[in-house]
Order: sequence, then structure tokens, then C-alpha cells
Amino acid sequence: MTRPLWHKVSLLIIWAILVWCTLYPFMYPPQPTQYQSQSEAVKTGQKTSLNATLQGAGIADFGVVFNEDEIQLGPNFTQGKPIPQFSQIRDIKTKKLSYFDYIGQTSKQINQVIAIQRQFLLSIQNKDSISTAEQLAFNYLSSTYQVKNAPQSEMIKRLLHRVAPIPTPLVQVQTANESGWGTSRFAQRGYNFFGLWCYQTGCGFVPQQRSVGMSHEVARFDSLASAMYRYKLNLNRNRAYRKLRDIRARHMSDDSFALSYAMIGGLEAYSERGDAYITELRNMLEFNREYLHD
Repeated sequence: MTRPLWHKVSLLIIWAILVWCTLYPFMYPPQPTQYQSQSEAVKTGQKTSLNATLQGAGIADFGVVFNEDEIQLGPNFTQGKPIPQFSQIRDIKTKKLSYFDYIGQTSKQINQVIAIQRQFLLSIQNKDSISTAEQLAFNYLSSTYQVKNAPQSEMIKRLLHRVAPIPTPLVQVQTANESGWGTSRFAQRGYNFFGLWCYQTGCGFVPQQRSVGMSHEVARFDSLASAMYRYKLNLNRNRAYRKLRDIRARHMSDDSFALSYAMIGGLEAYSERGDAYITELRNMLEFNREYLHD
């Protein structure tokens, strides 16, 4: 007996559905959920940052880690690479671009280190108790940023005022001013683009025009990164730059250029020239705006 057409069509549809159900998992494998992805990352030994904005930041070069498995907030610096010979670059535009790029890259890396330190503080700010690993990390930051003798909640509040990035445009123009665009002997021989002093014999270079009775030296560093970290620590913890930190707290939402312009107003203690130094840095900032970046 010949089957009706509708019966044949029904059988064809059923067979098509069976074939589709069999092949579908291979054609469109299920995508892992966020939880599954993180679990798999742990199994494969990959670290997953608690803050997605800092993933792939490149701070692993300094050994700074903050995630579910490890807390290491003290950077480790290796021997620096040769310093570019900026004095041999004759074209002014090329020289500025080369200099600002050289300083800017390291400034951004150290800002990432500081951002991770700040991220840790925010993560424990509202906790009633913290783990041993968290306590050790907190002790490191308290010692490094010189905050002590207060309840932990108050210490975290004070640390958050200090543990924050220094905008790169400020760093770029100030180092250009301090190092003669990277040509000073302190910069070329000791990565000191910042005019930083030290006070132990042999810790750096004896200034040729050091006043009688003075014992300071211009600090010598093994890398630009270690010098940059010390410079930013100096601005972030020295009581002489409290005004700079207060300005940053008020203008934190500004773009990097506006924030730099405002924070320069807190650098009067950096130079004996005081207000004239501030005016000069702000003029440099405005004049070189097209070359600066964050």
C-alpha cells in the first residue's frame, strides 16, 4: 500500500531532527561560563586577576601579584637596559618623542604597580578580619608608605591617600627639566632623571657644586624602573608633598593632562626655586602637550 505524502514528509522531518541533535554538539560546542573559565585557569596554573582592567598589564616583570592565589606587592627590579644617548639626537621633535616615550613607558608600568597595591587596599577596606597573607601585604604597604600608629581602618584611609598613581605627563616634563632632557651625567650614568638625593657615602654621585657642609649625593640606580619607583614613593609619602596628594585627591577624575597641571602646584618643595619652578614646569607641560601621553 502506498503511504500518503504527509506520512513521508513526517518521516523525513523526524530523521532530520535526529541527525541535527546528533551533530549539534560538535558544530556548536558549549562556551564555558565565567566561573568555568576561572576554574580552568587555576587548573592550568594561570593567574586570574581580581580586577579585569589590570589583566595583561605587564607588571609580572616586577613580580607584583594580587589575585586569588598569591599576594606579592613589593616589586623586584632587574638590571636596567642601556640608556639612550639623547644628546646625539639632533632633530628636536624626534628627541622629544624619543625622550617622552622612554620615560612614559616606565612611568605607566610603575603606575600599574601602584594601582595593584591600591587595589589590594580597597579589597580589605571593609573586611572585619583579614588573612595572614593579607596582613603581611598590609604590613609591607604600611612600612613602605610610612603610615603607622593608628587603628587599621584609619591606616587604610591614610594609605589610600598615598597609594595612587602619579600622572605620566607630570613625570615626563619634570624629568626633562631635572635631567636636561636625559643628558645629565646622573641620568646617563645612574638612571637618575629625577634629581633624587641620598645620604650615605658612596650611594651616588657627589655634586660638583655641593655647598660646604653638605653631605648628600645624587642617588645612583640600577634601572630606570627602580629609580621611577623611588621617585613616585617620594612624592607619595614625603610630608613635603602632602599638598600634591591633596590636589590629586580633589582632581582624581580629571584627565591626565589636567591632573598633571593641577598637581604641579604641589611641587614647590621639590626645588629651591619654589613658585618659579612650578611656573616653568607648567609652561613645559603646555608647550609640549602634543608629545605627551598617559
